[in-house]
Amino acid sequence: MEKAAVYIILPLATLFIFIGLEQARKRAHIRSHIEALAQAEMRQIRDSIDLYTLDMHQYTWESERAGTLRLSASRLYDVLAGQANERRYLEDNERWKSTHRITDPWGNDYNTEVAIKSELAKDGTARKVYAITIWSNGANGRDDLKRRDDIVLEDFQVALVK
Repeated sequence: MEKAAVYIILPLATLFIFIGLEQARKRAHIRSHIEALAQAEMRQIRDSIDLYTLDMHQYTWESERAGTLRLSASRLYDVLAGQANERRYLEDNERWKSTHRITDPWGNDYNTEVAIKSELAKDGTARKVYAITIWSNGANGRDDLKRRDDIVLEDFQVALVK
């Protein structure tokens, strides 16, 4: 009788382990796709900020003093996709449109930080340099200050001549 139980339990245990591993693999696969979507959306936000800057020759926070500024997801949406502009800089995204906020695939606001520095160009012209960082809080929904599961788009810089 004990041998029969082993012959039944061992294959069942193996099956349950296999099912568990397969589910974990599928979850990891889905997560990697969601993270790739977040990266693509952040690149779109970056490109939209660049287009806006080229058109307007300034950022809306141009009057801000040197330092670091955190932009809210709703302010960024208003600037890049708001009706006040003649041109919309963001592609249509139903998630963003319905909330009037720029949110990640998990529904949390993207974080946008702008470090503003004043400096002199080589020709002596004064200019402001904007170092911009965009990141998602990731699956846990917490801002881990660009660590742990946060998904960070590499910093990019734009310089504007005064």
